[in-house]
Amino acid sequence: MQFLYRKLDLFRDTWLVFDVVIVSTSWVFHSFKVGRSFRILRALLIVFRMNGLKELVEALINCLPRIFAVGTLLVLILYVYGVVFTSLFCDLYKDGHTDEDYFSRLDTTIFTLFQMMTMDSWSGIAKQVMAVYKWAWFPFICYIMSTTFLVLNMAVGVISSAIAEIKVEEIESYVVNLSRDLSRDLSRDNGNNTTLERKVDQLTALVERLENQLQLQQQQQHNSQMYQYTAPQQDSSSSFEYSRAGVGRQSDEFKLPHPFRKHVSYSTIQEEEVSRSLDPIEKSDTI
Repeated sequence: MQFLYRKLDLFRDTWLVFDVVIVSTSWVFHSFKVGRSFRILRALLIVFRMNGLKELVEALINCLPRIFAVGTLLVLILYVYGVVFTSLFCDLYKDGHTDEDYFSRLDTTIFTLFQMMTMDSWSGIAKQVMAVYKWAWFPFICYIMSTTFLVLNMAVGVISSAIAEIKVEEIESYVVNLSRDLSRDLSRDNGNNTTLERKVDQLTALVERLENQLQLQQQQQHNSQMYQYTAPQQDSSSSFEYSRAGVGRQSDEFKLPHPFRKHVSYSTIQEEEVSRSLDPIEKSDTI
């Protein structure tokens, strides 16, 4: 039925082509009936239908290099602590001080450290070792602090920052498009003040929302340099300066207030202050 309605355009649907290949292959090759189970992959189509899931997947794809860097750091920490714990506690299982073989070889030590990183019975393992070595609490605490509370939270911060970046980019693009429409209406000057005021209100609301998103992202980033944003140092000026022709151009510094606020440069303020300070001197010279 779909072929009669859509004809050859039907085969542009990649998910439908995937379904046809799986079903036809399972019909031709009876041993490939297990391949029908791959049709469950069509459930991934929901990712492209829901905006929330789509943003999350895009954020994960965009932050893959940063996640890879965090994973490399985690592997390095696991290897260093694996060598240390193996050299310190390799004889505990042979001497009967522990219930299981935790630290006799490097591979078992790394597996134990990975288990401890997930907070799975790490205190029980530590207490068995501390029953023999009273000072053993120190390397265990250092390891838990450096992995569970530092590296894993760093990975969560990378993902949350990537999601915030996507939201900010969407708002920025919408603000730019709305400002272009606004400048086009200004150039026409058709006297429709109601529509113009409504668009100005929309642009102002979007600018305020963008400022809130940027402030939230700066709080989340802390020590990581994820998204570069230059905060206004003086009085907040317009993000878009409008010329007399009505064409908006973006200022050098990304500043986000009301679009029709008058822009006063810092150099102009300095010149006015210098001129005020020189007035008493000139008056004294004339006297």
